[in-house]
Amino acid sequence: MSVPPVPSAPGSEAGEGGTNEISRADETNWADGVTGGESSAQAVSAAADESHDGAEDPRRKAARLRRRRRLLAWGAAPALLVTAVSVWMGFIFLMTIMANRAIVAEDYPTAVSRYGAVAKVDPVLDTWRVHYNLGTARLLADDADGAVTELEEALTTAPKADMVEGQLPDGTTAQIRDPKAPECLVRVNLYSAHLTRAQNASDAGDEAGAQAAKDEATTAAGECPVPPPSDDAS
Repeated sequence: MSVPPVPSAPGSEAGEGGTNEISRADETNWADGVTGGESSAQAVSAAADESHDGAEDPRRKAARLRRRRRLLAWGAAPALLVTAVSVWMGFIFLMTIMANRAIVAEDYPTAVSRYGAVAKVDPVLDTWRVHYNLGTARLLADDADGAVTELEEALTTAPKADMVEGQLPDGTTAQIRDPKAPECLVRVNLYSAHLTRAQNASDAGDEAGAQAAKDEATTAAGECPVPPPSDDAS
């Protein structure tokens, strides 16, 4: 039995030697077509994946935005606090400077007003000094009663005076309370305020009230050196 002839590939003819084969050019074109098809499929797949990733889930997006807002809020809170503290301290500093200038200009009512504003907004920083300044301004403004109230408040928080070597009125030296210490600064002005009250009581003919104010002045002085009373207040 004879074997039927193998059909040749389309478009090809039997070559030399009577064999049928695909030409090298056809083989290369066929391989390029397969490779090109695979590349196109991969490109389409990548585009599809990219399109899928770009469409973010609305719930996930909302959660991400909420986290961002919380982070912004947490970051803004310290900044707002620092700003508020800076404004507060700036106001205290400015009002104190303006009150000091009023004292120098002997405008005591204005000094009282400005020191009073500081006392209202500064309940924590150097409390003794706030009340000391206000009490001293009231004393200079002839408000002895108001001065006593503020200076007694200042005395409750003023740092205590240490013992230092000082000169006594008779010229000798001895250990005394530091006259420059906050406690003694307050006590000296409180002593003067009580003596002013004694003078006012004496001018009004209230000798008993005048003596009581003098006794309070002595108590207020404590161990701090104080100036001797004037003849009018003695």
